[in-house]
Amino acid sequence: MRVHLVDGEKGGTGKSFLCKTMVEYSIEQKLPFVLIDTDRTNPDVLEVYRDKCPAYKCFFSENEQNVDSADPILYRAMEGNHVIVNLPSQIYTFVTEWFERTGVLSEEFATVLLESTEVESELTSEAATGEVLEEESELQEQSEMEVLGEVEQSKEEPELTDDSNSEQSPTTQFDGKIEFYKWFVCTGQPDSVDLFVQSLADWGDKIPHILVKNEYWTKDFSVLETKSVKNLIKKYRVEEIALPKMVLSEKERQFFAANKMTFSDAIAGKKWQKEWRILSRQRVATYFKQAKSILSQLGLLNNPAISEF
Repeated sequence: MRVHLVDGEKGGTGKSFLCKTMVEYSIEQKLPFVLIDTDRTNPDVLEVYRDKCPAYKCFFSENEQNVDSADPILYRAMEGNHVIVNLPSQIYTFVTEWFERTGVLSEEFATVLLESTEVESELTSEAATGEVLEEESELQEQSEMEVLGEVEQSKEEPELTDDSNSEQSPTTQFDGKIEFYKWFVCTGQPDSVDLFVQSLADWGDKIPHILVKNEYWTKDFSVLETKSVKNLIKKYRVEEIALPKMVLSEKERQFFAANKMTFSDAIAGKKWQKEWRILSRQRVATYFKQAKSILSQLGLLNNPAISEF
């Protein structure tokens, strides 16, 4: 399974906006995923999508007494879900400490995780076999009793109750492998690029990076064209995508944010027909169509296979 860390380190880069786009795309494609928002002060992605998909909140802590506070990120992946993680700003040090303390990126941990999964699979298989044998035994006893006339056959069909949640994402069987990805949202400003370079220098050989050029801020990313940055991008085989700008008026943006709209709600517009009219809906639809095409072509959210990184 894959854990997608949506990062950018600075506030206001568009991390949450990208995360919402990824969540909306995953819902539409019926992908097995959960959302985890780690922003303690403003979990805005969670607030928008808590009723639309499996969504949770946890946090990275500098306090050793809370050293396990971010562990649910891994455990949710072990349940057979891809995990989309919204990271807050200025969290780099704490995320780094979590990686170092847990060793989840090491080859040793990968081996332990795979062995643990195989043991659990064997136990599950044994339990299932026991249940089948017990059920067969009960059926045989019931059949014998029916022959003796001790059980009356009921002509009524048993009533089926659907306890499933229609908003629940599908899950797949966990194969014992977890791969982390970092989606780094860049504004095109030098400080944003410096943070991206630092992330590559520290984790580029262990975590595949996706450089997300946020066109809301600019279409000029010439700052990335320096020889040193280009060499790092090539060395670590960084995927690059452009996050298109969702063109809305200031009034529309405020309305979109104040009503905590999902993209699908904004496109449908049923709740706000008077205030949120057809052209507002169409502008959101245009953005999401472009973003969906980009995510689909990249394929990292769709394909559950582990890449050869």
